[in-house]
Amino acid sequence: MQRPAVVGQSFGGMVAADLAATFPQLFSRLLLLSPFGLWRDDAPIPLMQMVAGPPQDRAESTCSPHPDSDAARAAQALPDDPAQIPTVIAQSAWNVGCTTKFAWPIADHGLSRRLHRIAVPTLIVWGRQDALVPVSYAQEFGSRIAGSQVELIDDCGHALQADQPERARTTIAAFLDGPAA
Repeated sequence: MQRPAVVGQSFGGMVAADLAATFPQLFSRLLLLSPFGLWRDDAPIPLMQMVAGPPQDRAESTCSPHPDSDAARAAQALPDDPAQIPTVIAQSAWNVGCTTKFAWPIADHGLSRRLHRIAVPTLIVWGRQDALVPVSYAQEFGSRIAGSQVELIDDCGHALQADQPERARTTIAAFLDGPAA
């Protein structure tokens, strides 16, 4: 049976890395896109400021350096039907609250102690202008996962697929089409 590749972005990247570290034979390769999961005192992650701030400010954290881009506006857009707006706002608050419940406190999650167990080809992709999870974490993940590759995308924030969709797509496709473990 062929083992699947796993791709995780942001909080999902932390989950994917944890699964790959806990079950080293589960996946054929691992692709991490600006994941959470590590903490450096010299590069704090402003997760609480993003969560506690107004929803319209989230685009600055996730779509920096392009918080006014079409993709950022689409991610923050409310539905045209006024009856659906309260449901969308409540769901957004619920999503952020649930993610924060699992992601905080980042420093105490312990992923840093498990990353050395990852034994599959791993690509770590980061937006050089990530305003949510500082780019220094790309090298931190890379140094903890043996044989991993780190790729930085210029003019790109935390939401790689929104800021640089074509570059993100070609980078992801090239890695997933490559040789598996």
